[in-house]
Amino acid sequence: MGDKAASPPAWAEKVIGEKENEASVLAILQPKLVMLTHKSATRLEACGDIPQGLHHIAARAPDVFAMKGVIELLLELLRFSPGLNAPRDGLFQHHLACTLLLLGHENVDLWPIAFVHAYLQDALDRRMWVDAQPSQSAMNESHRFVANMLTAFPTGTPQAGDSKLGNGGNG
Repeated sequence: MGDKAASPPAWAEKVIGEKENEASVLAILQPKLVMLTHKSATRLEACGDIPQGLHHIAARAPDVFAMKGVIELLLELLRFSPGLNAPRDGLFQHHLACTLLLLGHENVDLWPIAFVHAYLQDALDRRMWVDAQPSQSAMNESHRFVANMLTAFPTGTPQAGDSKLGNGGNG
């Protein structure tokens, strides 16, 4: 088992080597991410070396997960539901996508608005990942991703005289 952890998948190394070429990165990552949405991918163990390879890329070349095409693939993974009856089906896929998006944008000040759209979509529907709680390491990253999404929404209590409130109906 130790050897497997020590040697990343060859495809992950290829992504790192091609990190400046989005088309090459997408050609490698797209089939891997699509495999995570297959109905047989209900457990992390059933996904082979894909999670390990994605984590290896995130550790060595996190900017890969800030590429527009890769963001789109990860947002699709956030929308993934294998159609199971459990309210949180596909959970590890959601946490993996949240983790990769977070790691790819940790040093980015302005995140894509598509992240907020994905958050709202899940918050108003099945709540498959927006309620992530910081209990396991993968869930901690999901929780951090969600916490960052929440910064897009005003949280303060409006005060009298707040210019955004207009004149309060006083003339």
